[in-house]
Amino acid sequence: MPAMRLFPCFLQLLAGLALPAVPPQQWALSTGNGSSEVEVVPFQEVWGRSYCRALERLVDIVSEYPSEVEHMFSPSCVSLLRCTGCCGDENLHCVPVETVNVTMQLLKIRSGDRPSYVELTFSQHVRCECRHSPGRQSPDMPGDFRTDAPSLPPTPSGGCALTGNQSTAWPSCPVPEEIPRMHPGRKGKKPLREKMKPER
Repeated sequence: MPAMRLFPCFLQLLAGLALPAVPPQQWALSTGNGSSEVEVVPFQEVWGRSYCRALERLVDIVSEYPSEVEHMFSPSCVSLLRCTGCCGDENLHCVPVETVNVTMQLLKIRSGDRPSYVELTFSQHVRCECRHSPGRQSPDMPGDFRTDAPSLPPTPSGGCALTGNQSTAWPSCPVPEEIPRMHPGRKGKKPLREKMKPER
């Protein structure tokens, strides 16, 4: 009878509705080989993205103008390019070697007065290099941490150059073939070196 033939189909429909719904992404992963592959970022990419260069940073206005601490500004911070990143030698620091001034219009709010527009000038970092700190002690001074590891060779432009759009491009930075690594408690001793051959 037709009613008896439709009964198994009705049971299958009820069983399907009783099963929990699987999200599309999870279902796509489960239909593969049973294991999701995690993408590994290669060393050259990691090094290039972390090397010393000028990156966009939100800087507090009061930190640039401490004398204006009793006033309020809108916005309270501005976007500037500042040197940041890692160097190949722990004795070196990422510092600006070329800067430009940029003037921005902000809203200054004084207590008891009407807000007014003001123009403030900020320093932007254009080019950065890994250099020794100006006030660093001599290597022969006691308590100074010294390593005989050679510093990284500079780029042809004297810094880490950005390619293309600064907000999205990665810099073309030198990749070291020899990376010094220090063990804890080896202060003042020669670092162990790890040979690494970058992929060509």
